[in-house]
Amino acid sequence: MPNSRKVRRAALVSVALLLIGANVWWFTRENPAPVADFELGVPLGHARIASRDDEDLPRYDPGSAVWRVGSVPLSDLAGRIRTLAPSSATSGDAARFLAITMAANASPDNMRRTLLALARAGICNVAVVQDGDPSLAGDDAAVPVHHIVAVRADDGARVACVPRPQSAAAASSASR
Repeated sequence: MPNSRKVRRAALVSVALLLIGANVWWFTRENPAPVADFELGVPLGHARIASRDDEDLPRYDPGSAVWRVGSVPLSDLAGRIRTLAPSSATSGDAARFLAITMAANASPDNMRRTLLALARAGICNVAVVQDGDPSLAGDDAAVPVHHIVAVRADDGARVACVPRPQSAAAASSASR
């Protein structure tokens, strides 16, 4: 029976080493970080949006993947690009942005799809006006202009926003 004692000891040491190895792996493994729906940079400045302009701002319809003003589909977002006042902007492309409107009850997924459409169109600076925003009750309101860093696509991939010069051709592809 001396041989069975050596076998038992070897088996117990093997099991103990296996458990130690499993614990080390379990506590040191890297969990994949959840992918954010979208990443926005710091505000670039504040745009002055007149309360009467609220109805003329484009709105993205995630169901049909079309930009609209009211019920009219838009084919040209480039014509709606605005420039920040010199005191509000840093420089260059940071001075150019698109003001859009969203429903007050828009879901985070609607916001993600809207920002994804902008990122794919190369429009990386956006001012979002919410329907019924009480700050628009006066003549105009200061709305922060955010830089879109990246947006999660429907397949989970991270789509970085790369600014593109806005021409009529580039903007028309944004409404598809």
